[in-house]
Amino acid sequence: MSGGSIPYHLRTNKAIERRIFFDLLGNLALGRDLKNYKYISLGGPMLADHQALHHELGLTKLVSIERDSAVLTRQDFNKPYSCIECWEGSTSDYINNFNEDDPVIIWLDYTDTKWGRRSMIVLA
Repeated sequence: MSGGSIPYHLRTNKAIERRIFFDLLGNLALGRDLKNYKYISLGGPMLADHQALHHELGLTKLVSIERDSAVLTRQDFNKPYSCIECWEGSTSDYINNFNEDDPVIIWLDYTDTKWGRRSMIVLA
């Protein structure tokens, strides 16, 4: 069973990681207006990180990368804000076609057993 198949509310460590991530963003972003940044990550079916970043930090350019079409359908159904873009494809496809003029925050937090448990955070 991968982390992605466990209901989000039962993953207490994920909530702690999110809190640490938000605190880290606050410290790294000193002197920067985070509202100008685009947030790109793996949102999962409930888009919990995207929703929280919009609510807590006011980000309005949010992208979720999803390769599973069933999860993408669920994301579109659950999407709490129209400022969230649900992009279908792999992270490799997204990165290979990456062309952003906006400053970005990228958090690729893999839970797939193929990748193991890995995180990558970029603030550029």
